[in-house]
Amino acid sequence: MNLRQARYALEYLIFSAFVFVLRALPTRTAFGIADAVAWILCRVLPRKLTRYSVAAGGIRTAFGADLSDRDVDRILLGMWQHLFRMVCEIIQLPRRFRLYNCHEVLRFHQRDECVRAVMAGRPVLFLSGHFGNWEISVNTFGYFGFPMGVVARDLDNPWLHNWFRQFRESSGNWMISKVGASTQMVEEVGQERTRPYCVIRMPAPKGCLPTSSDARHPHSSPS
Repeated sequence: MNLRQARYALEYLIFSAFVFVLRALPTRTAFGIADAVAWILCRVLPRKLTRYSVAAGGIRTAFGADLSDRDVDRILLGMWQHLFRMVCEIIQLPRRFRLYNCHEVLRFHQRDECVRAVMAGRPVLFLSGHFGNWEISVNTFGYFGFPMGVVARDLDNPWLHNWFRQFRESSGNWMISKVGASTQMVEEVGQERTRPYCVIRMPAPKGCLPTSSDARHPHSSPS
């Protein structure tokens, strides 16, 4: 086992421990832990480890170069809080979400428009930004009988990649790697398969913060 594999194994071990604990906790307590981890990332860890300069540069590109350091830090803290809360929701979803209580757990904006699209009898392509809980919103289609192909970048850590792949496919969806995804989808559309597809992560240049408002780095490229 080389150094990179050892790091991946350690990352997955830590992640698995968090999953084990968070599954048993009340939602409010889990969110409290998520907020604490976000605070540690923003206030305790060296900024080089959290790619602070890249993130701050992306935020100032989106909101203006005159944005104060305080506002940048506030936005970054909120971003990390949202990310870790989202992971908590993903972990707890299997034991909390059922079709009979979905209206209590999930608020799906523009639901009727989405249903009309997938019932139209032709291929449908959804482009999903990083808003709300994009992972759960994609899985919802499978729960309600509309499984789709989910296009996403493969994670560097193979163990984490397999964990998230299993979650994304747990409701009947299937994963499509963004490498070569356009070719695969075009072939299936040419065969008149009326499947919906969801692109939940557009590829971005290496080192670029994935911010849709970043005009310097448009997030589209051939795959």
